[in-house]
Amino acid sequence: MGYKIKHYARPVDSKAAFGWESILKDLTLGLVSTAMCYFGFETGVAQLAFSMGLVAFMFYMSLLITLIGELRDYRHKVKKLELEAIKREEDA
Repeated sequence: MGYKIKHYARPVDSKAAFGWESILKDLTLGLVSTAMCYFGFETGVAQLAFSMGLVAFMFYMSLLITLIGELRDYRHKVKKLELEAIKREEDA
C-alpha cells in the first residue's frame, strides 16, 4: 500500500507594481536609458546607443500603456459616481 501525496499549488502573492508606482518607475528608467543612449551616441559607441535607445523606447511605450489604462479606470470611476449621484437624486 503506497503513501498518497496531495499536491496543491500555493496561492501566488503578487508584488506587481500598479498605477502611479509603475508610471514613476517606467519614466525614471526611460530617462536613464535615454541618457545612456545619448552618451553612447556622443562617444561613438553604436552598440550602446542603439540598444539603450530600444530599451528607452520600450519603457516609454510601457509608460504610455499604463497611462492609458489609468485614465480609462479614472473615467470609469467618475462615470460610476455620476450615475450613483443621479440615481440618488431620482430616489429622493
